[in-house]
Amino acid sequence: MKQKRIRQLINNSGVLGFEFDNDKDMYTWEVTLVNGKMLARRTIESCDDSFHEYLIAVPYDDIDACEAVYQEILLDFIDCYAEDLFSGNAESLALFSDIASKGDDGLLELLSFFGKIYDEFLLDVFYWYGVWVEAKVLEGDSDCEECAVADSDEGDYNHLVKSVLRHLCEDTLYIEYDFEHCTLWEFAVANGGVWYRRCDAEMVDDITFYREEFGCVMRDDPDGMAALRDAVLTCFCEDGWCYEEEGDALGLLGIKQEELFDLD
Repeated sequence: MKQKRIRQLINNSGVLGFEFDNDKDMYTWEVTLVNGKMLARRTIESCDDSFHEYLIAVPYDDIDACEAVYQEILLDFIDCYAEDLFSGNAESLALFSDIASKGDDGLLELLSFFGKIYDEFLLDVFYWYGVWVEAKVLEGDSDCEECAVADSDEGDYNHLVKSVLRHLCEDTLYIEYDFEHCTLWEFAVANGGVWYRRCDAEMVDDITFYREEFGCVMRDDPDGMAALRDAVLTCFCEDGWCYEEEGDALGLLGIKQEELFDLD
C-alpha cells in the first residue's frame, strides 16, 4: 500500500491517537483497521521544530506483525520516559495519572486494536522498562556475564537485543535488490560482543512482509564472528544489489568494499 494512501486512510479514520511527550519530543501514534490491514502512523515533533513520520501497513491476521507494531509503541513510550524514571525525576510528568492514564481515551482506543486492556499495557511498560535498564547496564560496559551469554528464553533474548540496538546502534547496513526485496543489518558493540538484528523485507501484493533475526556474538569468538561475517557477505551474492552504510558496519566485521564486487 502506498504511503500516501496509508496517510489518507488514517486521516479519514477519525481515530483519537495516543499522545505522550517529554521536554524534547512529542510522540503521536494512530492505529486503525481498513480492509483486513492494520495501518499505523507514528509522528515525532521535536523542540527544534523537526518532524518525523513513520507509516506502517500489515495484515491484521499476521499476529507477529501486529505485535511488532505494538512493541514499537511501547519502545517509544519507554524512550520518552525511561531516563526520568531511572533518575527519579518523573514525579512532575503526571505519568499514569494524566498521560497514559486509565482515562486516556486515545490510549484505550489504540489498545483495543491489539486486543489489550489497560492493565496489560502497564505490565508491558514495566517489562520493557526492565529491558531498558538491562541495556543501560550494558551501555556502562559492566561485567554482566549473564547479559552477554543471554541464558533467558528466545523471546526475552530478542527483546534485550532489540533494546540494546535501540540505544547503542551506531552501524547499519541497508542492502536493496532489484525485485522489491531488501535487507537491513543493525549492529551495536557492548559488553565485549557485537549485537545485531537482521531484517529482510519483501513486497507481495502491496503488503510488506518482514523476517527478523536477533543475536549477539562475542568479539573474541573467531568462529562466531566469521559466521556473522559470512552471513552479511551472503547478502551480496544476489543480483542487482546496491547498499547504503551508516557508521562502519563493514569495517566492524572486517569486510573490505572490494570483496563485495568479487562476489558478483
